[in-house]
Amino acid sequence: MAINRRQEAFCKELLKGVTQTQAYCTAYNVKDSLYARNSASRLMANESILNFLEEKRAVLNEKLELKASDVLNELKKIGFSDVRKLYNKDGSLKQVSELDDDTAAAVAGVEELTNNKYNDFDKTKKIKMADKTKALDLLGRHLGLFTDKKEIELSGEVNLKTVLVKFVGDDDK
Repeated sequence: MAINRRQEAFCKELLKGVTQTQAYCTAYNVKDSLYARNSASRLMANESILNFLEEKRAVLNEKLELKASDVLNELKKIGFSDVRKLYNKDGSLKQVSELDDDTAAAVAGVEELTNNKYNDFDKTKKIKMADKTKALDLLGRHLGLFTDKKEIELSGEVNLKTVLVKFVGDDDK
């Protein structure tokens, strides 16, 4: 089933990277964020919307030659970066051009400050590394190391109280 003009506008906003609520507000010209959030949630349950988004993301990924393995490799470079690789053996800071590819990928920014104190120039370099904790968190979630919910597989007759006691605990004791 095809989607209508507003649903397509909603999808295009989502593909720009905004939240579902923001996308709904823009596509449907709505000001009430609670209404927009609920309505956006309903749209995201629509199979046609999900198929449209999946198709557009696939086209975009192909155009950008974007693969999950590329993203994971970049996260790995950040997550396992070593600040010691920024320095020479004598303790001096390496030039950016001297950094290996993995270390350079973990650098979020370089700032060079020049101070003129008493006609003597003082240069200071600041190197900001990408957030290792965030990269490791994303990698861990990808690997299923951190789960926000438990998955339970049951078969046959199930006594709900027995299952709850086993996984949540018994308050009657």
